[in-house]
Amino acid sequence: MTERTLVMVISESPAVERMLYGLLHAAGCDPVLPGSDERALAAVRRVRPAAVLLDCEHPAAVSDLFFDFAGEHGIGVLVYGRDPLEADVEIMARQQNVGKLTLPSSRQRLADAVAGAMPPGWLTSP
Repeated sequence: MTERTLVMVISESPAVERMLYGLLHAAGCDPVLPGSDERALAAVRRVRPAAVLLDCEHPAAVSDLFFDFAGEHGIGVLVYGRDPLEADVEIMARQQNVGKLTLPSSRQRLADAVAGAMPPGWLTSP
């Protein structure tokens, strides 16, 4: 049995969250969502995913504690946002030294972006 890469989706939009969850699953990852009342940092501490897709509009996107924890534990972070927020996503990704993705996205573009956000050697084949 092939191991699937655990990727957490943290989103402000339930519709986008469902879309990304489905795309990640189809791309061969094992997507996971935080609990309904769970804060992003608490969820990442509990689950310890290989990577996190983080909505640029989510409060965790401006949390140095979140990015520090992810960096210290080798968790890849990919900041994403809708097309109109592309400049904001670019700035945030550059400031935090993480990957970026602008939505909408094809399945292959998402898979490539997730792979690029992973620490070396963490991505397993689907």
